[in-house]
Amino acid sequence: MSVLLLIFSVLTLVPVVSVSAKKPLIGQMDLVLVLAPHPKGPITWLGTIEFEDKGTYDMRFILIGTRIPRDGPTGKAGHFGEIWEIFDGDPDEPILWGYDKGVTNQKKDLTCWPYRMNGKVEYVASGWEDYLGRNVHMSGIITWYGPPGTPGSIAPGVFRIN
Repeated sequence: MSVLLLIFSVLTLVPVVSVSAKKPLIGQMDLVLVLAPHPKGPITWLGTIEFEDKGTYDMRFILIGTRIPRDGPTGKAGHFGEIWEIFDGDPDEPILWGYDKGVTNQKKDLTCWPYRMNGKVEYVASGWEDYLGRNVHMSGIITWYGPPGTPGSIAPGVFRIN
């Protein structure tokens, strides 16, 4: 009994180390479909992202594929892979970028497709170091203004770095 009391006494003297959780970074994306060439692949979506505490930045998605075939006509899943980049004016100097893989629900209603994707932050500029290596999640609704793939269609959504 005295040994247990001694162990308990020593353990209560060990300082408690607080673990601070990393605060997520959440932004609202406002994206438009474009079909523009880029050395890394076709640019598919361009737009802005607004972070509550950090301001508004430019954003683009470059299609790189997943090697997963599309499931077929409407009512099926459509898989995609991208490079996402967030930059402040100069697209050649991103402040954050990474890869994502995602899926659209290609509903029978060809005008609106929910999407979601997951990825990781692969690069950060100075001042953004806290986000390097963290997981990224995005979701929203694609609204097609014509057949799927029509330039000018929109895909607003939420971007989150955990």
